[in-house]
Amino acid sequence: MLCERLKKVQREGKSFTMLDFNMKITFDAMCDMLMSIKDVSLLEQIERDCTVVFDAMLSFPIVISGTKYYEGIKARLCLSLIYIQAHGRLMETFKEMITARRNGKRYHEDFLQSRLDKDSFLADQNLDDEEIIDNLLTLIIAGQTTTAAAMIWGVKFLESIEKPKIGSE
Repeated sequence: MLCERLKKVQREGKSFTMLDFNMKITFDAMCDMLMSIKDVSLLEQIERDCTVVFDAMLSFPIVISGTKYYEGIKARLCLSLIYIQAHGRLMETFKEMITARRNGKRYHEDFLQSRLDKDSFLADQNLDDEEIIDNLLTLIIAGQTTTAAAMIWGVKFLESIEKPKIGSE
């Protein structure tokens, strides 16, 4: 997936910010590790929907029209159609994945499968579908932002290291 992203950037010939690029590749990696998603169109749809949810969650808490926090509050009050649609699509997508795996139509060695497998033998640690979906969304958002930021700091650190001068002793 990383190679595909790099080839796309090369084809477009545009400059890009490292944070945005890292957010995209980290998102792809998180979805692959958590749910074995590799389909580009599905990744893009989930990414758009996660961004809407993320922006509403992580916003400055001032109730002023036009702020992200205000939009998040409106979403909680079922007034923000965009948020409701994005959240609904995410829930539906994740529920379809869970149903397909519970019915034996799909099986992947990933986080989602490990949560579903636990349902079959550990009664005291069972999670219902809503809790599993909440875990997935939390891990995607947290994993994407922290990993992308850590990658940026790594690049910054590597750039700041004094390079040895070859041939001068």
